[in-house]
Amino acid sequence: MVISSNLNVFKQFTGDITQEFEQLSVIVLKNYLLSHAIVKPLGKQSAFHGYARAKVKQLTKEMKVEVDEEYIETTSPKGTQYLGGDLAVWGLFPDDVGNYISVFGQCACRKNWPHKLSETKQYNRFLRMYLNKISYALFIPYSLVDYQKSKFFEHHCFGENILVFERKRILSLITDESVVTSLETQKIVKECIVFEERIV
Repeated sequence: MVISSNLNVFKQFTGDITQEFEQLSVIVLKNYLLSHAIVKPLGKQSAFHGYARAKVKQLTKEMKVEVDEEYIETTSPKGTQYLGGDLAVWGLFPDDVGNYISVFGQCACRKNWPHKLSETKQYNRFLRMYLNKISYALFIPYSLVDYQKSKFFEHHCFGENILVFERKRILSLITDESVVTSLETQKIVKECIVFEERIV
């Protein structure tokens, strides 16, 4: 978490660090929600291929909902990014009706995370959820909990309905320690510890 929140110090590893933070966020969201929830990474680890439009259409098939063709046509046909989402989770019922809990998450490691807050909101336009709306989550490696007021610091930044996974919440939802120890960024942590021991 400390490394993810200090990308300016570890510039040459930024891609690896943010990718592993996304992987960790997928695990955390799955641990938080229903045991039968389906969680799909939408970033670099995504199983969906092609341009963004094609990826969204593949996603809607798995989610068993329809895509709003008219709205998605307003996006760039050659766009490769996921139109703002890093991960999606949903819990299907056996009846395949597109009415269920769904959450789209955005991961933000940099200090300008408030700018990421609106990026996933457009999925309520892309996807035709049945009698329901998509919920949104933000994953940030910073500590935001103000325990004296039972609120988040900087809560004025959020403005709208959003589920926030900040540093302490993320750590509380990692139930398997091997998830953390298997990360490639653990090597950076170990090197930092060795470096500090040499100095001392």
